[in-house]
Amino acid sequence: MPEFAVDPLAYLKIVGGKSDNLSYGAEGISLCLEEEKCLSEQAVSTDNVQYLAKVDREIVGMASLRRKYKRMSHRGEFGICVRQTWWGCGVASALTEAILAFAGHCAG
Repeated sequence: MPEFAVDPLAYLKIVGGKSDNLSYGAEGISLCLEEEKCLSEQAVSTDNVQYLAKVDREIVGMASLRRKYKRMSHRGEFGICVRQTWWGCGVASALTEAILAFAGHCAG
């Protein structure tokens, strides 16, 4: 798995153990080989993006945008997660603004 994916996966285990509102728990997300490949491809994709918010090298938030393909390219999946200790500090706003800027750039 690429180096960029190590911290985000560990972060997902942390937030998964603190929320009942996610599709996974403290075990984090399990990835099959095909999903790991997809995650690697996202790192170099022009249609997908993942942003991390870090404070002192610790991930405090994460947001991603994944566009659909071909006829559905006008649609996508957006996800955002911020550690509760950082709620109300502008992390979600900054991540959302970055996603919107990326989406606007992709729309041409």
